[in-house]
This record gives sequence, C-alpha cells and structure tokens, in this order.
Amino acid sequence: MIKIPSTRLQSLSQPRLNRCEHQPRSSYTLVPLGALKFETTSRLASLSLPRLRNDNHVKTEFSRFGYDPTNSCVFNKTALRAQCSEHVNSLARPKFDYNGYQFAYPVQREISKGAKSATATERILKLATPRIKKDNHVKEL
Repeated sequence: MIKIPSTRLQSLSQPRLNRCEHQPRSSYTLVPLGALKFETTSRLASLSLPRLRNDNHVKTEFSRFGYDPTNSCVFNKTALRAQCSEHVNSLARPKFDYNGYQFAYPVQREISKGAKSATATERILKLATPRIKKDNHVKEL
C-alpha cells in the first residue's frame, strides 16, 4: 500500500520562492513626456523661496561661503542690558583642586612587570579576530 502525501505536505516540500530577486530590466529608464515638457510656474518659484519675516529673517552670515562673527546674532535691547546674578557668575567660574588634593594615580607611573609580560589567552585572541560574514564583508565587534 502506497501512502500519498497530503497537498499541504507537497506544498511544503517545494522550495520557497525568493521574492528578493529582481527581474532583469533595461538600465535605461523611460522618462514620461510630461516630465520632459515641465516648466516652472511662478507659483512654484515663489513657494521655493524662504519666507522673510521680521522676527525670523534669513541670516546670510551663516552661508557656506563665509561666516561673519560680528553679525552672527540679533539681540533685542533687554537682552543687551541683562545682568547675571552672583550665583550664576560663581557657577561660570572653573573648578579648582583644593590644597592637598591627590590624583588617583600619578600622571607618569611605572608599568608593572606583569603587564609588560602578559600574554593573551585563547578567548582574548578569539574575541580580537573580526567576524567574517557569508558575503565576505568584515563585521567589526
């Protein structure tokens, strides 16, 4: 007696289709006729320009061709008259080490003999080698 597999089992036995494959096509693309005859309208040209506002004007000094530090910011009069409090001034001062402060390690120190004569274990050597993927690209750890 011959057993006939079910249709589900037969469909599972077939190789799966690769949907990532691209169909061969020409490297030349067809440009639509409407794109070839396109002309910029005045409305589109006006929309492409930046809006000029009094409070948010375009600063030309930040262009890629040059930087003018004298005109880099626009301040209002109250910002020019502002004074910092003593607390803010104290926070702006750099910290200094107090008298008698000792660093954790001296700046120049000797390297121990054990560190100079250390050898890497097999595990360290294995971790130091880069992984090689199937498509021969090196993946950094």
